[in-house]
Amino acid sequence: MTVSIVAAAMILVIAGSVAANPASAARLEFVRAAETLVVAGNEALAEDEAYGALTLFEQAIVANPKNADAYVGLGRVHVKLGKTQSGLNYFSVALEIEPTHLSALEAEAITFLSIGEIEDAEETLSRISRICGERFCPEQNSVTAAISSFQEKKIADSTE
Repeated sequence: MTVSIVAAAMILVIAGSVAANPASAARLEFVRAAETLVVAGNEALAEDEAYGALTLFEQAIVANPKNADAYVGLGRVHVKLGKTQSGLNYFSVALEIEPTHLSALEAEAITFLSIGEIEDAEETLSRISRICGERFCPEQNSVTAAISSFQEKKIADSTE
């Protein structure tokens, strides 16, 4: 489904809900709309439609400004577009909303590694480890592997 079709459909759903329902039901519709927009944004990002994803994530935030997943999506889009600091800023907003958001922490750590900030990535991994405790967390494994790969590449580069 194209970005514009999804966006138009979400606007119609929200408009209909606001007209037909009391305030609390309308808020619930905005939350649901934001969730749908985030899913569509992630799909667009996976299909390398960065600008379409950007629009969807921005619309998700308009629908629900407290949707941490939308800020993570915006961060990923900005990183993909080469705007690393903006991406990190969006991950920070997501973490202000939801301090234990594992996807935000994972994206933050990977982004730190992309700019050579291994200490910051390790600090973020430490936060992830505290949140996960003894349970399995794929985000913890992902960041651990990324840090190991970064360190191995650094060693390999220094021996050449």
